[in-house]
Amino acid sequence: MNWQMIVGLAAVASAGAANATGSLVCDVKGDRPIRLTLVIGHTVVPTLLQPRLIEGGIEIPVVIAQSWIGNDEVRVDLTDPDMMQIELRLAVRRGRDQPANGNHYSGWARRNDERRAAECVGDG
Repeated sequence: MNWQMIVGLAAVASAGAANATGSLVCDVKGDRPIRLTLVIGHTVVPTLLQPRLIEGGIEIPVVIAQSWIGNDEVRVDLTDPDMMQIELRLAVRRGRDQPANGNHYSGWARRNDERRAAECVGDG
């Protein structure tokens, strides 16, 4: 178990009842479909935890290099565990027809210099 996972699990375990977690699951279209799953810690500042990147059925080890969760937008850069190269860059926005608490996002993901459409659904 790597240190990022330990820190992430500690953060989730220390969250009280009022500080729940949720997830964001993104599907990226293409010849080798990508599924990205992120755990979101709802604290004073929402935090992305535990990234899981699967491309063409193969799990790619990644860590979060930087992220932003706004009212209507989520952005994240994932790198290899040594933080030597970007594995995936994601930028998605809540649909304009969505209510302020809607959970559907769309936008793009870039992997290996290829930009593709991305659709995400959140559960909390």
